[in-house]
Amino acid sequence: MRPHEAQEKFVRAAGEIKEPEILSVEPRSESIALTWQRRPGKIDGFIILLGLSLYKLQEFKRLKDIEGFQFSDILLNLINGKEYFIGIIAYKDNGYSELLTVWKATPNIASRIKPAKKISGKEVSEYKDPARPAETLAPVPGAQAPASIEAGNLNIVCASCMADVVFSETERVFICQGCNTKYVQRVTDGKYIPLTILTNGICICCNPRRPLIKRRGDAYKKCSLSGEEYADLNGGVIKISELDYGLCRCCLPHQPLKLNHSGQVVCSRLTDKLYVKENNRYIMRAPEAPASLVDEIDKALGGGSAVMLPNGILTANSPGGTGRNRRR
Repeated sequence: MRPHEAQEKFVRAAGEIKEPEILSVEPRSESIALTWQRRPGKIDGFIILLGLSLYKLQEFKRLKDIEGFQFSDILLNLINGKEYFIGIIAYKDNGYSELLTVWKATPNIASRIKPAKKISGKEVSEYKDPARPAETLAPVPGAQAPASIEAGNLNIVCASCMADVVFSETERVFICQGCNTKYVQRVTDGKYIPLTILTNGICICCNPRRPLIKRRGDAYKKCSLSGEEYADLNGGVIKISELDYGLCRCCLPHQPLKLNHSGQVVCSRLTDKLYVKENNRYIMRAPEAPASLVDEIDKALGGGSAVMLPNGILTANSPGGTGRNRRR
């Protein structure tokens, strides 16, 4: 397929709107730096186009309220080793310039970067409609993932085996199809991080799930996206807002309260700590002696086989009333 045939659905002639001139395309690690200049004519701004194929360019970034003659920008958070196609068009109102030049560049680590290649563009026609933002081409800093992601629609690869990574609706994380490494997307910069290196685990409140963080001085872990607080429970985490009985007061940090086998509310870590509800709060109470034990003590004292000393120590006589007292 010729490039202009593939681009027909995106391009529309715009009269005096002229395509910007790209001066340089510089591949870097996880990024591509662009420099370009405008051509004479009235425009509202520029649209940077990016794609993994010459025939599937998408709107990656839109720049408006421009001033000056020469411009530069850096496309961040791209995937090392992936080949990208880049172009820039100008727009005014609903009109767009032609796209006569496309560049090909591959971000990589410093020792493996190769120069960008300019593709002659007379075969590349004009855009009719700019495509949707290219959120699937690379994670964008600060971007929130959609509530539901269609598996296999990410175009990201595993850092370990370079196989495709897809979103799992059941686990709500990203899973490599080659080595099964699981990833979540970091909120601060949009990068995909293996679960194995996360010290605080991941949340259960977001879709996709996000890393939990715990800053110095914080009592609990928090979701890095929603801010929901979490406590550790049974090898996992639970939202504090969803605890049925709240948190204990016998541990630091406070642990979730739970029901034991006898139906009593106890600390999930120190299960001998009993809590009772008073004024809509659970208060720790010292465990009470079983009724059977109290009856035995009363019987022993009444029958003379036990003596309560002045200091409160309970002693019992040896059989026959002789021998040393022993402490209970």
